[in-house]
Amino acid sequence: MGKYFNTAESRATVTKNYNRVRAMFDLNNKQVTELLQPIGNFQYTRFRRLATGDRDITPEELNAFYEALGIPPVTFIYPWTVPSKTGANNVFDFAVAAKAHNQEWLPYQLTEPNPIFTYFGESVYPYVFTNIGSWLSGQMISKIATNRFSLYRLSSSDNVREDFLQLYSSALKNYVETSFPNDGYLHAIKELTDEYDPNGDYPHMSDTQCTAFLTIFGNALLAYAHKCAYLNFLSQVTADSGTNIVSQQMKGSYRKRATAPLRRDMSETISLLRSYADSDSHTIQYEISTSVDGSSNPKDTFSISLIQKEDRTELANIGIDFRYLDWFDFVIPTSVQPLLDRSTSKTDSGNIVYSSGNILELLESSKYSDMCFKELYPVFNEF
Repeated sequence: MGKYFNTAESRATVTKNYNRVRAMFDLNNKQVTELLQPIGNFQYTRFRRLATGDRDITPEELNAFYEALGIPPVTFIYPWTVPSKTGANNVFDFAVAAKAHNQEWLPYQLTEPNPIFTYFGESVYPYVFTNIGSWLSGQMISKIATNRFSLYRLSSSDNVREDFLQLYSSALKNYVETSFPNDGYLHAIKELTDEYDPNGDYPHMSDTQCTAFLTIFGNALLAYAHKCAYLNFLSQVTADSGTNIVSQQMKGSYRKRATAPLRRDMSETISLLRSYADSDSHTIQYEISTSVDGSSNPKDTFSISLIQKEDRTELANIGIDFRYLDWFDFVIPTSVQPLLDRSTSKTDSGNIVYSSGNILELLESSKYSDMCFKELYPVFNEF
């Protein structure tokens, strides 16, 4: 007998796991057949016999389940629990580990989560199975299906479907919380409002004061642009409204609960930024450029200038360096195109100018939306 896999009971393991997966999606054998038939022309009797333990699962079926449901083959093959080697004395250790993974661990004394799933790690759902708009839903399913604590909970559940949906909702919320630095965004906005009055008289500031203002205002603008790009990313990877069973798991309430903390202050923020940019005496111009240095992750620059309207005198100019691709350095469906690949014009220094214009006009172009900086919305490379 293997350490994490009992070959003598492999068929029983697959049968048990198959029936749990069906329960996760609330599917009977007929519905499984209808779901997988377009992929492999499978017959109903195959799944009826699989559910009763009268046959083994095939590689073709494992691939079909992965494509249709987002459940990786390892989830069918390996047992979701293993016999406990330490008994009740190890309950505290497992409870602590489970909490670190945002999971509940219940001390069923005879079994424990199978550690083999820790070694496999989190799989990335291939969005080409469905479409980019189903990706985040598929990713949450794959994450649950390869997390040992999630599988342990489902293996002992009296209501697999309900527990699966709870795990799904929690995984989605955790994904959003960990993939966008909202604390940094809030800090940038707070620093701006703490330091400057939205109706300040900037032309009467010294050069040093104007530069200091532009730096803090620029950081707030860039933080807001980052959030707009991230929220657009979320909208792209959740755009499918239910054309397949993977996307059907993404209930509107789950999405709203996960993204509400990020969206809550967007209207207030864009209104605030407009008030700083709106003046009878000055304008603020911006430019987003990217360096041509041959790097796979080139340096980008957000530049803004404070200009007096009356004589077009430039009062101050600052540049804030950032790396656009670092905004998407978490688990995503496929790589994002760098700004360099989406630009055509050059500055005198040889850098590529990606976008430029008047900040107030940019912010007011989104009168019926709380988001702008559409030029920074992610464009995905093909798989």
